[in-house]
Amino acid sequence: MKIGIVSRIHGINYGANLQALALQRTLESLGSESEYIDFEVEVHPKGFRKILNVANNFVRDFLGYRKRLFKTLAFKSRNIKLSQECKTIDEVESLSNSYDCLMTGSDQIWNPRYYGTSQGLYLLEFNSSKPKISYASSFGVSNLPESIKDKYKESFGKFDRLSVREEIGKRILHDLGIEREIREDIDPTLLLTEEEWKDYFPEEPVVKKRYLLCYVMPGADNLNKYILSLAKNLKTENKVQEVIVLGDKEYKGLLSNFKFVRTADPSDFLNYVYNADYILTSSFHGTCFSIIFNKKFLSVLDPQNKFNSRIENLLERAQLSNQILYKGKENAVDFNIDYKNVNQLLKSLREDSKEYLSSIINDLRNKNL
Repeated sequence: MKIGIVSRIHGINYGANLQALALQRTLESLGSESEYIDFEVEVHPKGFRKILNVANNFVRDFLGYRKRLFKTLAFKSRNIKLSQECKTIDEVESLSNSYDCLMTGSDQIWNPRYYGTSQGLYLLEFNSSKPKISYASSFGVSNLPESIKDKYKESFGKFDRLSVREEIGKRILHDLGIEREIREDIDPTLLLTEEEWKDYFPEEPVVKKRYLLCYVMPGADNLNKYILSLAKNLKTENKVQEVIVLGDKEYKGLLSNFKFVRTADPSDFLNYVYNADYILTSSFHGTCFSIIFNKKFLSVLDPQNKFNSRIENLLERAQLSNQILYKGKENAVDFNIDYKNVNQLLKSLREDSKEYLSSIINDLRNKNL
């Protein structure tokens, strides 16, 4: 069986690329060939924004962005299989006939912000007679704009199987009037074990000192400042020698006393997480890999952020809600985690999600889809 997958694979985001790798590896381990449809979804700024974007990119390139980009492209070339490049949706439609099934991969591919620029790619709106499946797809929002609800409902009505990553995704689909079974499955990164992830990075630490890793999201300036202030205090309390900052805007490290990493590719990212003594993160996939590698971590969230549910839902399912620290709602910091029960829960969730994917492959093979 050959599956064509759509997902957000063209950026340099660590989580987006690693979830794509994990889903593809899992499908292949279950006996199916797969590839990601190579159609790049781009957003082109206009007017004054375009001028600012050019200036911003020049500064970013000088500070390491271009090096990170080339390293990431090399990592993807080694580890993720892509289709032939498609320049138009018509080319995507033509290519879709070569697959036994079409699948929307994980990550926030159903976020309304990508709907227009993707030309309906992530909802598989192009004309195809092939079965349409989703695996752990996320909306990234708690509600859809009224203007696109009818279009979303029409598109989801053509899916043969629906699987989302968060409970809120099920609620959104039910609110649209989708009445059939909707599964909740784990993010693809969680489908692979710690040992399987070790195939993609050298275990020898990049940093030789004991360190606390802050993996943050660019643009969340107030939350990131809070995380770094927390790291400064925890560095002394937990006797780590260094604080490593990963994920923030390149220029933020120019006047910092901490070590800002600007050129890490997905392999480096895995190494930094795996070898960290402690982790503070505001990232969903930072949380995923902290759990996979059984790290001492806290997921630091802004209580005003309406997108917290994906991290809260993940930690609730793993019975790790105590590892959430909300900015402005101080509580005792406890990095100690008994991973025996967590790992057992994760193993059960992993087996259930792999069984779902296996059932899809079997139904395709037996022509029940």
